[in-house]
Amino acid sequence: MCATRDISGVIRVASTASFSVTGLGPLLAAYRRLNRKVQFDLTIFDTHVDMIEGGFNVCFTTDRDTLAASLVSRRLVSIKDIAVATPGYLAVHGEPFDSHALLNHDLLTVSEGLHTWGLLDNGSTNRVSGKSVLKSTNCMMVREAALAAMGIAFLPESRVVDDIAKGALREVLKKCEVVGGHREISIVYSGRNYLTMRVRSFVDFATTYYRSRADTPASLRIVA
Repeated sequence: MCATRDISGVIRVASTASFSVTGLGPLLAAYRRLNRKVQFDLTIFDTHVDMIEGGFNVCFTTDRDTLAASLVSRRLVSIKDIAVATPGYLAVHGEPFDSHALLNHDLLTVSEGLHTWGLLDNGSTNRVSGKSVLKSTNCMMVREAALAAMGIAFLPESRVVDDIAKGALREVLKKCEVVGGHREISIVYSGRNYLTMRVRSFVDFATTYYRSRADTPASLRIVA
């Protein structure tokens, strides 16, 4: 990935909150090391954003979002959701070992995900209608609530991997898989005929960046 001469100006970027705190920063830094005359104007969103009306050049979004017909989408990476809670919460309320046990727990939910959780447990999918004591569009708010021992949260693994390593959070239900819990992150932009040189350069860089990196964390799976 080489620098391109005469690439300069501002690139207006929109990103989901979950991706902005997991994989976006390193990408922007890597691009700027090669293109020092480019600046980024970044907007973070928790719910749907209108890319055209907002005047954004590119948008990093999930496959759950509906796109306008005039936009092009290229998948980059998949983010896996896992269930986590603090050791303190689990000491008081007990650790769930199957999906049915969640009925007795307080759940912390991200509203862009599933409110009634689906878990693949022993080969069968079970819908779990637990008690959601906190529902937020912001995954960072849900993480803070989980760290405050408020309940069990389903969050992007890449967002809590450091908390787990430090012992602040513990993964639960490891034998279960969150149904629909893999979020495909895509880069979205206007048709290539309408792209400026700097936007086209950034789109191509981002696609190559994620599809060629061997050191991408396991929690951010490359999409072939």
